[in-house]
Amino acid sequence: MANDVTYTSGPLDEAEIEMMARDLRPIEREDVLRTFPSVEDAIQSCCQVSDYLRVIRFHGQPISVYGAVHDRETGYGVPWMLTTELRSFAHPVRVLRVGRELMAEMISLFPVMHNIVPIEDVEACSLLQGLGFEVLDSVVQSGGYDYRPFWYGRAA
Repeated sequence: MANDVTYTSGPLDEAEIEMMARDLRPIEREDVLRTFPSVEDAIQSCCQVSDYLRVIRFHGQPISVYGAVHDRETGYGVPWMLTTELRSFAHPVRVLRVGRELMAEMISLFPVMHNIVPIEDVEACSLLQGLGFEVLDSVVQSGGYDYRPFWYGRAA
């Protein structure tokens, strides 16, 4: 099934937002609830403010959302992604291949990108590295929680 993992431009409809919220990886759920009143609010808000938005689908169902916001102050892109537990049902090589296609699109818009990832989210760090980001060993705090910075496009 070469085309079981595809992607589309956003946005997500209300039912898809509810599905993503229900199936979001627990570690990501915990992280978004540090900032937003609900997971649904987090997904909707992130999608609305993004200058770049793509939805990775497995057999048509949303399993990941990739987005990026243009940081007007630095000129950098601020990428983000939300991933469901359902990603584990997809063939990881195909999911990574689609993710790399999306990275190529993001790089064309944002040659330099940066953000932070929860220090305990080892799976996300591995995925980010597989997509070409450099995940730093340093630790930064945000809202009283520990994060690792990640970059693309320059030595951090």
